[in-house]
Amino acid sequence: MAGELLHNSARVLEFDSLRELLRGYASSPLSQRKIAALAPSTDRDWIESQQQLATEIREFRRAGGRFDFSALIEIGPLVQKARIDGAVLETTEIRDVILVVDRAAEWREIVLHPPRT
Repeated sequence: MAGELLHNSARVLEFDSLRELLRGYASSPLSQRKIAALAPSTDRDWIESQQQLATEIREFRRAGGRFDFSALIEIGPLVQKARIDGAVLETTEIRDVILVVDRAAEWREIVLHPPRT
């Protein structure tokens, strides 16, 4: 029953169309994959948590804050490669990991010290 309700709600809310609209705003292959994996949920706690996060992001954006997701790559495979004994990352792979880590550090600083409204 819950699966049928979820299926009908997703159809009525045109979830697939919304997901495709979001993919048009995705600026990296990583974000494209994340959006493609989105699925509707009936978990009330999760939904409320996501709505709270959306409210916080709206306030952050209203205060002039922004996150730059362009050119982000998925570094998980590079990290796994680096864990292999004797494996060596290429210079460009090390650069890619450093760029993602630097970006994450910037976002952490923003979260710890958000812009004031």
